[in-house]
Amino acid sequence: MMRIYVAGKDARMDYAAKSLQDAGFEVTSAPCAQECGALVLSVRCSDADRKHALQAQQRGAYVIGGMLPVHGERCFDYMKNEAFLYENARITAEGAIMLLGAELAGTLYGADVAIVGMGRIAECMCRMLCALGVRTTVYARRPEALARARALGAATVCFSGVLPHEMISHDAVCNTVPHVLLHEGLLSELGQDVLLLELASAPGGFDMAAVERYGLHYVNGQGLPGKYAPRAAGELIANYTVKVLKGEIGHE
Repeated sequence: MMRIYVAGKDARMDYAAKSLQDAGFEVTSAPCAQECGALVLSVRCSDADRKHALQAQQRGAYVIGGMLPVHGERCFDYMKNEAFLYENARITAEGAIMLLGAELAGTLYGADVAIVGMGRIAECMCRMLCALGVRTTVYARRPEALARARALGAATVCFSGVLPHEMISHDAVCNTVPHVLLHEGLLSELGQDVLLLELASAPGGFDMAAVERYGLHYVNGQGLPGKYAPRAAGELIANYTVKVLKGEIGHE
């Protein structure tokens, strides 16, 4: 059975290693040895891991990870795999709802929550929030995205370029767009009890200088899978790895 080097020291990668061991692979956390047939990386790898990835690629070993620093026939990026991304979005959405429940002053049921964007994470969140009785409004640009949101039971607002002023009326605003759309003009009118939840990758959607200036209730939910559900996130990486090694996944 192939020997696999699992890089990364967080709980998610620990669970990935355990899941691969349970699948029958020999797993090591030692520096990438010559006899390893595969290297598995987390999404944000260190400089040392990037060096190991290059060495593994040069040896002809499999290199599996997210946002890979190397490319080649045996390099597989799970952040380009749609099935992986949707499963990861589901985990993110569940963690986001847990954060909303913990941070809102009231209950989720009957709360008024806005979601900016209608990508994978937003779609999963929209479905879950509507099922929980949350008054959900999706702000998006594309007609098909708005139609999906309405089909899930959400209210919708179409915007182009600048978010409308009505954005300030919600109990919570969840951003899933990696572009600053919630600028100082909007943030200056928000009450300090409005929860701002960031779910997009950098640079995020909130003007952070304005968030700090007005002392707003901001929660950083970036990287939620590894924080909220490391076992599920690690098992997802392990399952992807197994499918790659079995030849069930090709290049995206």
